[in-house]
Amino acid sequence: MRVYRLSLILCISWFIFLCLLHYLSARPLWLDEAFVLGNMQNLGFREMLSRPLGNGQAFPRFYLIAVKLFSGNFTCHVLFLRFLPLAAMLSAFFVWGRVYRYRFGDKWVFLLGLYAWASSYYFSYYAAELKQYSMDVLVVGIFVWFILHQGRIEDKQPGKIFIACAIFLPFIILLSYAGVFIFWVAAYNFLMISRKNKTVFPLFLVYTFNCLFAAVLMYRFDIIYAFKQQGLFIYWKDYFLCRDSFYCFFKSFGEGVERLGTWWFTANPILKKIANLFIPFFICPLFGLGIASLRKNRSKIDDMESVGLLMFAQLFILGILKIYPFTGERITLFLAPFVIFTVIKGIDYFKKPNFVNLALRSIFFAFFLMCGLDSLLRYLKLYR
Repeated sequence: MRVYRLSLILCISWFIFLCLLHYLSARPLWLDEAFVLGNMQNLGFREMLSRPLGNGQAFPRFYLIAVKLFSGNFTCHVLFLRFLPLAAMLSAFFVWGRVYRYRFGDKWVFLLGLYAWASSYYFSYYAAELKQYSMDVLVVGIFVWFILHQGRIEDKQPGKIFIACAIFLPFIILLSYAGVFIFWVAAYNFLMISRKNKTVFPLFLVYTFNCLFAAVLMYRFDIIYAFKQQGLFIYWKDYFLCRDSFYCFFKSFGEGVERLGTWWFTANPILKKIANLFIPFFICPLFGLGIASLRKNRSKIDDMESVGLLMFAQLFILGILKIYPFTGERITLFLAPFVIFTVIKGIDYFKKPNFVNLALRSIFFAFFLMCGLDSLLRYLKLYR
């Protein structure tokens, strides 16, 4: 028990250290961040909600307003511009930590997942960048945590805290485009649960109404202008799924799966090639465990396996329709926690013989140890 607690404290400290090391370097704003700052400086609050952003930027407007309100009190210093993304990623780490602890069961398997999270380069990187990607990870994590707890009300009355969460939760999609992928799932589960527990039906109505209201607000003051960003769609054109031919489709699909399964771990080219070894442990359990979960739970989407499959399916459909990048990198950062979870579930499929499972876990841990050290070296270079 003492070794476990020390390992847990070390893991938490490691992630916080990497995030702060990157954040406190106060590196200059890069091109996209400078464009975001330009929009904050050149547009008033009303303009942010009534026109496309300049320089082809797409940023959740209500989140951008929050950043402007906060950083404006500190002359838009780079550390204050990046403070809310930092707070979002640190919060996301603890939210997803709770999700992993709840779903993995075994504390050492949970710790393996948490170390993988803590050592993944792009989690700590986007904790210190003036973009929305850390908020995407947080918002999706909060919805997952809520969905995992919906099953508890199937045979009993929901508590006051649960009801309060259900009322206000839909409105956090105003802070993250990624929330659109998952916010409706809870409404679907409420409907499924209400067939057995009729007392849940009013909560289904309230939650659904608030979802629709939040979606209307998001569309009216944000999405409608984001779709007018032709430069943005031109930039992402190579990240959609190709429909020109079967060869082109499977080529883009294969590249997308590779990026979705490996991009988050590291920026090191050699380590990225090593990460390809884990793709089968991602894609096979994603479909196998996801479909099995839907069958077992009678089509309810109330665990990581089914939610992960659903997120992947939505990215696939929107990628085909050329609405949202399937082969995206940072824009699909919210999928990374599902990748880590699924890879570990895939590894744990080989429980017998025990030495095979232990060897796979050790390889996975050693890989992330190298990723973490590579991240450390990259951040230390910022101080030269």
